[in-house]
Amino acid sequence: MLCKKGLVACRDTAWEFFCYIMGILKAFLSSPSRNHLVISDGCIVGFDYIDVGLEISAFIEDKISDRRLSMRVQDHLNVLLRSHICKSEEFGEYLALTNIGILFEPLLKIDLDGFLDWWSQNMILILDVGKGHVQDNYLFLTQGCSRDYSVSLEGINYIELL
Repeated sequence: MLCKKGLVACRDTAWEFFCYIMGILKAFLSSPSRNHLVISDGCIVGFDYIDVGLEISAFIEDKISDRRLSMRVQDHLNVLLRSHICKSEEFGEYLALTNIGILFEPLLKIDLDGFLDWWSQNMILILDVGKGHVQDNYLFLTQGCSRDYSVSLEGINYIELL
């Protein structure tokens, strides 16, 4: 039995569901495009995720009053993400992120448009957005549609597994 929920399906067994998701990902990733961004509402089994919120908050804990905080965070984030690029036999290189809300923090001045574009080139960028959603080519971090916590997906090839 198949009950569609967006592009994700609920199957009789977890294994069938896993195979179904892997099939969707293979089809999407086989398309020749500049970017490969996967947006999901949870961690996808079989991929290793980095908890960005935990890592960045631990890094800034003693640097919160530093006037160069945003620059230091961006440097640390780049080093952190480069060190967590994984390789899958089926999909090649990927970077899987969870707890990404801190990236939307205005104080950190992270260029999210550039971030998504850069990290989804030449590898797969997988985002666990939790309760976030996509609407009109915008990724919203929250259930509402606040532009303060959104990023444009215009020009980026992406798939939603929500």
